[in-house]
Amino acid sequence: MTKPKDPAIAAALEYEFATHDAIANLQNRKSPTQVSACLRWADALLQLEALPESEHRRAGDFLAMRGKIPLEARRIITDAMMRLDAAAMAAECRYAKTQTKH
Repeated sequence: MTKPKDPAIAAALEYEFATHDAIANLQNRKSPTQVSACLRWADALLQLEALPESEHRRAGDFLAMRGKIPLEARRIITDAMMRLDAAAMAAECRYAKTQTKH
């Protein structure tokens, strides 16, 4: 698929695709791409929110018209990102403990 020339539609489509990618990767608990899929989603969200107000509204209308993003998608992805962050912090703490023992 070619990237649309309209920045609002391009940002909306990237957000939609990134949302589906993140949800699909989060459903597979053993997927090594969970973090990258969540980061792609966060980047797409930032791009969408960085649009000027009129383009942001148009992108939102476009996404609503398509109706392909589950209502609970943002909650699912942000909850998963918090769990992944907590797991990473715990791993760092475990590693730090191994480095301080003499």
